[in-house]
Amino acid sequence: MSLLVVTDLCHTYPDGMEALHDVSFTLAEGERAALIGPNGAGKTTLQLRLAGLLWSEGNITVDGKTLTKGTIKMLRSRIGITFQNPDDQLFCPTILDDITYGLLQMGLSNDEAQDKCMVIMEKFDLRGYEKRSAFHLSIGERRRAALAAVLVMEPKLLLMDEPSAFLDPSGRRELGALLATLPQAMILATHDLEFARHLCPRTIVLHGRTIRADGETDALMSDEKLMEETGLEVPYSLR
Repeated sequence: MSLLVVTDLCHTYPDGMEALHDVSFTLAEGERAALIGPNGAGKTTLQLRLAGLLWSEGNITVDGKTLTKGTIKMLRSRIGITFQNPDDQLFCPTILDDITYGLLQMGLSNDEAQDKCMVIMEKFDLRGYEKRSAFHLSIGERRRAALAAVLVMEPKLLLMDEPSAFLDPSGRRELGALLATLPQAMILATHDLEFARHLCPRTIVLHGRTIRADGETDALMSDEKLMEETGLEVPYSLR
């Protein structure tokens, strides 16, 4: 059974702008897919819709449950999302508070939440930063902290918007290596095709508000005609 099933998804904003039209695809457990396309293709809208932060026509099933306003509270722990700017997610006085926030909202005791927090902070090389503010961390550290705050909830599906944005080459390599170790299914919306190519065996191309292509990453990204028609460029490593 697929972890994620998306059927005939459409979204039109209140001003009449159509952002998505008849988007359908599935994602298996543990599968990593890049979501690419030019600006305005609908990548961010799709991520927000999959996370239950927007509502519109079409059907989304996560882990066998249909995503609705009635089920979103139950499914929220199974769907994690990180935004392009980690500062949009780190709002508490300390990193410890940021990472334990969701766990406490779920009803865990403070001791239980802190125990889980210590485990995830060790994995993300954040031990020793518990009492530090996000504003005193580097962008790479803030990126890891925002990701840790999501993954401590143990979601099955991870949605990421431009995960490599603002990172230097070393930070990109470190993040890519970390993501490659995670068991979660992932959809990475990105313009960084080299980053996506090394992490995601599958790529979904959004263009004209719908899916233009869906398949093996290197095959799609090396297709010069497809890349040109969708406003993208073949990654340097595939030329």
